[in-house]
Amino acid sequence: MTRLLVTQIEHFISSSLVAGKAPTTELAGRLQSKQTNRKAKSKQVLVSTISTVVGPFQFIAKVLCDDGVQEFNKIPITQDAAASAYQIMSYLLLNEEMAMRTNLIPHPDGKIQDVYTYLLQDLKEFMHHRINDKLKMEIIESKLDRKLIKKLFMPLIYGKTLISMEKDIRLTYGQLLSIKDTHNLAKLSNEFWIHKYPDIVNFMKLIIFVSWFCSAKDRAVFYSIPFFTTKQDYMSFKKENISVYERSTKKRRRATLSIPTTKRDKRKTQSATCANFIHQKDAYIAMKVVESLLSQRVDIYTVHDNFITTPPYVKVVPDIYTKVFISMGHPLQIINDGT
Repeated sequence: MTRLLVTQIEHFISSSLVAGKAPTTELAGRLQSKQTNRKAKSKQVLVSTISTVVGPFQFIAKVLCDDGVQEFNKIPITQDAAASAYQIMSYLLLNEEMAMRTNLIPHPDGKIQDVYTYLLQDLKEFMHHRINDKLKMEIIESKLDRKLIKKLFMPLIYGKTLISMEKDIRLTYGQLLSIKDTHNLAKLSNEFWIHKYPDIVNFMKLIIFVSWFCSAKDRAVFYSIPFFTTKQDYMSFKKENISVYERSTKKRRRATLSIPTTKRDKRKTQSATCANFIHQKDAYIAMKVVESLLSQRVDIYTVHDNFITTPPYVKVVPDIYTKVFISMGHPLQIINDGT
C-alpha cells in the first residue's frame, strides 16, 4: 500500500512521560484497574495524577473507558500529509523523485521518506563543493539541521524571499556568522534550490507570469476546483495622514491610515498567486478525503492536511488520499484551466 501519510499514533493520551517515568497509557491502564476494584480510592489517585499528565482530558477519557474490547478503536489517530505542497508540485510536474520523497508513490525500500532529510543531505553536499573554507563549513554544519531546512525550503513554494531566509539563518546562527556570511548562506541555499529543482522554480515563474499578465490587463486572476472558484483581485493602498485628538491626554497626534484604491496591485498579485494556487489544490484534496470518509459514516476531523480518525480507518485514509490525486486527471489540464 502506498505510504502516503506519515502516521503519528499520539493516542491523544500523549506519549510523553509522567511522574515516575511511566508512560501515560500504562499509568492510565493501572488506574483503570484500580477503578474497577476500588472506585473511591481510584478517584483520589486520578485527581492527584492529573497534574502530572500532559494531556489531562485525554488521560481521563482513557481511564474512564470501561469497554476493553473497543477501547483502542476509540483512540484518535492523526495522519499528516508528508509535505503536501511538494506532493502537489510532484504531481503537477510528474516529478517521480519528489513524489517518492514525499510518499505520494511508494519508495523502493518500502519505508516512509522525509523530503527535508533529503534536502539537508543534498544541501550539505552542494555546499561542500561551493565552500572551500573548512572552518566556516564546520560552523555552518554545526547548526544546519532538519528544523532549519524546513524553515528555509517549505515556504519557498509559497513565495518565501531571500530576505526572509536571511532572517531565519540569523536567528539560528546568531553571532556565529557575520551579516555578510548570513547573506551568502541564504543566497547559496537559494542557488541550491534553483539547481536542484529547476522544474519547480520554472513552474512557479509560469504561475507568476500568468498572474502578472492578468493584472497588467486590468483583470482579476481566476482559478477553479469543482467545489469553488477563487477570484484573486488585490488592490493597491494609499497612505493618508489624519490628526487624532485624545480627550484623556488633551493632545493631538498623527495617525496613518491605509486607504484602498481601485488600482490593481501587480506586485501583490505576483507574490501571492502561486501560494494561493497551491493552497486551493490542497483544500480540494482535503475536502475530497473528508467527503469520501463521511459517505462511509466515518468520524473525521481535519486541520489543513492533517486527518484525525480512529484505528479501523488508518489504512483507509492513505488510499483515499491517493485516489483523489488520481481522480484529478492530467496535470496539464489543471494548468490550462487555471490560466
